[in-house]
Amino acid sequence: MMGSTMMGGPSWDSLLWLVVTVVLLLAALCAAVWLTDAVAGPRTRAGRISAPAATPMPRPDSLLVTSPGAPSELRAADVDREHVAQMLSVHLSSGRLTMPEYEDRVAAVYAARTLGQLRAQLEGLPVAAR
Repeated sequence: MMGSTMMGGPSWDSLLWLVVTVVLLLAALCAAVWLTDAVAGPRTRAGRISAPAATPMPRPDSLLVTSPGAPSELRAADVDREHVAQMLSVHLSSGRLTMPEYEDRVAAVYAARTLGQLRAQLEGLPVAAR
């Protein structure tokens, strides 16, 4: 009479298997949630917690290019090139440069290695737009 009791109900073996199966399924579910959190990060009730913003690297002073005291042989940084390109854009929009002049100067700006090479692209332009 294995598998049933005297009264016709489920046997203890069947109940034990049922309990073990439920426990294993719950354990698998918990492991899946834990792995998801380990990969994607912790959650809140409203959703995922956003990752902390990366601390930006300190940027060099973009005004070095227009500072008369900065040596011309100093290496230019990307922020210096962007600053000069923006100044040239202002001069283009105000009519001081033609489109071919602007394109030539901007190409030279992005190829520049030193502050002196950047300053050369501002020659002949008013200081106010700098």
